[in-house]
Amino acid sequence: MQLIDRLKAATGPDRELDCLIFCETAQSPFTSYYPDCVLASLGGFAARLEISDIDHYTASIDAVLALVERMLPDHRFALYTNGGGKGPCCLVVIGDEPIVANVHAPTLPLAILIALFTALHGKDKP
Repeated sequence: MQLIDRLKAATGPDRELDCLIFCETAQSPFTSYYPDCVLASLGGFAARLEISDIDHYTASIDAVLALVERMLPDHRFALYTNGGGKGPCCLVVIGDEPIVANVHAPTLPLAILIALFTALHGKDKP
C-alpha cells in the first residue's frame, strides 16, 4: 500500500506512519524503517534513529507544518474545518495557479499530510 493510501486510511496518530513519512521525506540517499528504529545515511555515515527521535507528524500540527515548509516552500495552505461533519480540511494553493489538493481527514495533521503528498505527487507530473 502506498504511503498516500495509508494516510487516507488513517484515523489518528500513528507512529509507524510517522517513521514512513520521515523515510519518504528524508534528505538522505538511504533511509529504512524497522519496527524499533530508522536507519539513515547522514553526512556519509550510517545512523540509527530511535523511534522516539522521529517527529510526530500524524499528531502534531507544528511538526507537520515544519515538514510542509521544508518540502513545499513556495506553497500556500488554507486550513479549515468543514461544518458538514467531514472533519478538518486542507487546501493547497501554488501562487496564482489552481488548487492542487483539497482533502478531508479525521484530524488536521492527517489532512495536511494528505494534501502535502498529493501536492508532491502532482509536482512530479509533466
